[in-house]
Amino acid sequence: RRAITEGRFIRAVKNIREPFFIICGYGDAGVALVRGLVEYNIRSVILDDNQLAIDNLTMENHPISNPGLCGDAGNPSTLIHAGLQHPNCTGIVAITSENHVNLKIALTSKLLNPQLPATCRADFYSIEANMKSFGTKHIVDPFDIFATRFLTTLNSPNIQFLHDWLCAQRGDSIPDLIEPPRGLWILCGYGRFGRAMYKRMRSERLDIVVIEASPNVSNLPKDSILGTGTEAHTLRNAGIESAVGIIAGTDDDVNNLSIIMTAKSINRSLFVIARQNAHDNQPLFDKVSANLTMKSSDIIANHIRILLTTPLMTQFKDQSRFKPNQWACIIISRLVGMVTAEAPSVWALTIDEDNAGALISAMAQKFEVKLSHLLQDPRQSDHPLYCIPLLLERSGSSTTSFDYNQSGKLLPGEDTVLKRGDQLLFCGRDSARQLMEWNLQHSPTLDYLMSGQDRTQSLALHWLDKKLGGVINAASNPPPTDSDSDRLPR
Repeated sequence: RRAITEGRFIRAVKNIREPFFIICGYGDAGVALVRGLVEYNIRSVILDDNQLAIDNLTMENHPISNPGLCGDAGNPSTLIHAGLQHPNCTGIVAITSENHVNLKIALTSKLLNPQLPATCRADFYSIEANMKSFGTKHIVDPFDIFATRFLTTLNSPNIQFLHDWLCAQRGDSIPDLIEPPRGLWILCGYGRFGRAMYKRMRSERLDIVVIEASPNVSNLPKDSILGTGTEAHTLRNAGIESAVGIIAGTDDDVNNLSIIMTAKSINRSLFVIARQNAHDNQPLFDKVSANLTMKSSDIIANHIRILLTTPLMTQFKDQSRFKPNQWACIIISRLVGMVTAEAPSVWALTIDEDNAGALISAMAQKFEVKLSHLLQDPRQSDHPLYCIPLLLERSGSSTTSFDYNQSGKLLPGEDTVLKRGDQLLFCGRDSARQLMEWNLQHSPTLDYLMSGQDRTQSLALHWLDKKLGGVINAASNPPPTDSDSDRLPR
């Protein structure tokens, strides 16, 4: 039975004719990642050493086929069977719960297919350094990602709100604006997560008292208090009455829940950060109402989904992280006026023959195509599309398409002349993305937006169109109606 299953899996992988990713590890993070890729119609080949996980994959009933196999992802033969050397394999993702297995997957990928980009989870700095040494493309540390996010939330809450909103999945509602206080913080647990948080918070000169159960933990601060934080007297010794926030960051969910309940019974005004280790405990963490919850699986899945589907968003986040709050407020206010309470659609495009045939044709004829031409409604050139350009990358240098000056105006850079190879990042309504396809691919539509006139393509057609009362021109360039706004042009 196992031989038949493996043979069926190998044949299914060989028959894949479109780009796909190999996902090693189908735990909570793997499930969320595959679901996110399915929304973009991206296929996956899944490996996991737990048969129950593969059985759950078959129960997902995805609209696209995602072959799965129970096997050791660290075995080179298993990776080859999964398509490591397949011409349509565009990347490999190692997010198993074992750091050593993730390291071996990254190393195997580098040796057997050096050009294939690898994205790997690493929870320890030593593993991360090892992966970097042989050129692993993306290394994901959920604890470091959360600590960086907290630092941005502390300094620029509106910037982090914008990032969370843009990176949300389709159908998600607007996130809450979170504003952590400054003052005394109590950190319970000095493991991998605790050390990442302590490092970031100390860089902001925040007062932190560490509570740790094991005195043998490496690099434990000298003024730390011995204990788990679940006892009231330990929290009182740390100064819980005067603290502004508490971080329940141990690797035990029961202890974290107990820490939060005990701390809030003493100081109800605390800002609470909770570490959730198991997805099944979600109902319990919902009840304690933490202000921020660190769930490794969600952080990993969301971060990798963005890396694989819209890598320009990662660049936008990195470049905008240190922008002023007012800069983010302007973009947020514009987005609120464009989209509903759900997350906006985010998309990227490259100016080339495949994605922008009409633009390339116009450029070949020495016409200047500006960013403003993409932002116009193909039905009425004086009406803008409900979208905002976020980022422009050209020849390796990225510049945000917005700037903020003292007069409070947002400068979208609509006069920017586009060039072949430009990469653009947009956000807005999904219908705007679909309508923009007309501007990118339909030459008569682009000509209409650039000239303001709806012209036929030859003198003979112009004469015949005049005789027939404009029938040819209307047929050659039919403007989409409101009912067509949710469909791509054919």
